[in-house]
Amino acid sequence: MCIRDRFLFSVRTALIVAVTIPFALLFAFICLDWRHIPANLLSIGAIDFGIIVDGSVVMVENIFRELAARSHQEYDLLAVIRLAAKDVERPIFYAVAVIIAGYLPIYVLSGPSGQLFQPMADTMSFALLGALLCTLTLLPVLCAYFLRKHVHEPEVRFYVRLRSGYGRVLGWCLRNRLVTVGLVLSVFACSLPVSYTHLDVYKRQEQHHSQDHCCLLCHVGPLPFVSTNVASMVTPAFSVVWLAVAPELIATHDVLPAPCSSRAPPA
Repeated sequence: MCIRDRFLFSVRTALIVAVTIPFALLFAFICLDWRHIPANLLSIGAIDFGIIVDGSVVMVENIFRELAARSHQEYDLLAVIRLAAKDVERPIFYAVAVIIAGYLPIYVLSGPSGQLFQPMADTMSFALLGALLCTLTLLPVLCAYFLRKHVHEPEVRFYVRLRSGYGRVLGWCLRNRLVTVGLVLSVFACSLPVSYTHLDVYKRQEQHHSQDHCCLLCHVGPLPFVSTNVASMVTPAFSVVWLAVAPELIATHDVLPAPCSSRAPPA
């Protein structure tokens, strides 16, 4: 909301976009309840609100831009909103479909990994579907209600400079297409050794963990009714016995109570 308010100077557009978040969460919770998936840290902790509002930002920004371009002339509000929504509905749909497709490999996992990550994938997929439904239906209606008058695109100096710089860089890339492709391929080639190094370290760590044995930590302590002197003699013996019986123990930790002072408490 702060970014939209900074670049568009319109609180209305920021609030319209923010409507997507509770709508998407409500849709996700309904679907989770329908599939009997509990809402906990594993299922809802991975929700990315930035991904959820991506399509909403594109939709509202395009409608705002089309209305601002016609601010000094007569126009049919509903017709302009309908055309602006049609311009971006297909890119928004495919963008959400690609993001959801990225979660599909999680459903192939089996065992503890599948049980751990499948609720997260379900929640994120349901939230994206709810955000898509809100973007394509509710947001154009809200724009028709709240963007009726005083819609104009302000000139933000920072954004004008940023757009001007991007135009120059894009022009240079289009004029020097071979150089641009060569630079991108060079960066990709330089990243391969680094990726191979990280992959080799990961494989070594996995092999090291697979060779680890089950280790236990034995915590030996005296009973409350045993005196300190007796405990100091018996507890180390228990530690030796535990290490002899269970060699998988890596260590034993003896806990002895603090010795009691023989001095009588003051009256």
